[in-house]
Amino acid sequence: MFWRFFTQLLLTFMLVILLFNQSLDRYIEQKYHISFLQDSPFFIAMSKPSEMLNKIFENFLQNLNSPEIDELQEIESLPQEKPKIQLVDNRLLIHDVSNFLLIGDSMMQGVGITLIPELKKHNMHALNLAKQSTGLTYSQFFNWPETLLNTLEQNPNIDIIVIMLGANDPWNMKKMKFGGKLWEETYLSRIKTILQIAKAYDIPIFWYEVPLVRNKKLSDKIEYLNTLYAKACQEANTSPEPLESNLQIPVQKTNQLKKFHAFFIQTNPTFSPDQAYTPSIMINDKQTTIRSNDGIHFTTKGSYLLTQLLLDHLDFDLAQEDAPLENPTPDNTEAR
Repeated sequence: MFWRFFTQLLLTFMLVILLFNQSLDRYIEQKYHISFLQDSPFFIAMSKPSEMLNKIFENFLQNLNSPEIDELQEIESLPQEKPKIQLVDNRLLIHDVSNFLLIGDSMMQGVGITLIPELKKHNMHALNLAKQSTGLTYSQFFNWPETLLNTLEQNPNIDIIVIMLGANDPWNMKKMKFGGKLWEETYLSRIKTILQIAKAYDIPIFWYEVPLVRNKKLSDKIEYLNTLYAKACQEANTSPEPLESNLQIPVQKTNQLKKFHAFFIQTNPTFSPDQAYTPSIMINDKQTTIRSNDGIHFTTKGSYLLTQLLLDHLDFDLAQEDAPLENPTPDNTEAR
């Protein structure tokens, strides 16, 4: 009896592993940066039923839990002669209630803790899609360019995008060594795809520099990634050339972009004034802790500093900025 039960249990376990092998492999690759299956056709075929069920479940949860941006905005847009958002001297001048989209990893979740309440003070709305343990290296685990494109298609009233990611990305990809030529080309193309999507929809985007972290080896790698973000943002602002992509990105209707601008927000002059990781800095003549105990994430004070760095690029010119919102919809501000 025992051996029969044990055999059935073992067979069930092996069947589950076989059916969910791709999900497990992607999780192991994302978590431990190794892959066992190497895209085996047999294992891919065996996992198709579970992948289909997983997509159905994810779509159900997304429709259930993700508020639509057009449900958040209660105030009508201003007449066309006065646009909602203007780019003036490399700053955004906001004339009307606008909708912010937050994307990125757990560091972006940390920024959202203070950014969303500050935006609400100016009658702005925010949709926070930041997801921990994500980035651009393991696109099979989570694909940010694809997620951004789908989100903009489903929520046409998004006005401004804010992004921070990279702490989960300094690792090898399959057959590509971190920092190598092919790795850099692949990673840079994913950054540019995000910027191209924002450009196609004529949406300004704020891209945070990732502050240096306590681990010196990881910090050096993040510093390298920051150079790629800065380079891509600069090129997006100056180059009209479209980027090849496997995503069906809409074609910009006009060559005269009115709002798009890629802002690269430098954080290290504030967070690392001596060009090295520091857990605390002087604020108002008081030593203030800005980084959490893990040496990566932020305290509330640190989050507030990052929020202010973004707000420094914004000017609000709302006629009734201090008026209370009608039927405000709760924002997703959960962070880890």
